[in-house]
Amino acid sequence: MSSTVHQLETLLGYQLRRASSVMMSDLAERLAELGLRTTEASILVALEAEPLITQSEIGRRLAIQRANMAPLIAGLTARALIERTNGPGPSRPLKLSKKGRALAAEARKRMDEHDAANFGHLSATDQDRLRAILEPLWRGR
Repeated sequence: MSSTVHQLETLLGYQLRRASSVMMSDLAERLAELGLRTTEASILVALEAEPLITQSEIGRRLAIQRANMAPLIAGLTARALIERTNGPGPSRPLKLSKKGRALAAEARKRMDEHDAANFGHLSATDQDRLRAILEPLWRGR
């Protein structure tokens, strides 16, 4: 092993990026079997967990830029997976269609299987510790 590679492997950021890349690739493959991209599946699962949430709120919670949300929601709406409701004010909350609920449940199942495959060897305590370490990194400390 070259010393440059070895030096990179001592960096936590490098290790985290490599791990993320491998894991996201695996998750993408699992979700592609459902005809979903990772972001689309995340939106469906978020709506499953909290029906009648607005497009803006989903974007904030999933850290999806506003400009990217509109085409994502339009695509999911065109596929009859989500629907707009008649909510108060100008923003119309979203909800899953029957087809969307079924796909969200299957996507969540695939996500759970992905986690089990990648973290099942860790104890529940170690999984909680890992969450406690990682969450501040993406939440901004």
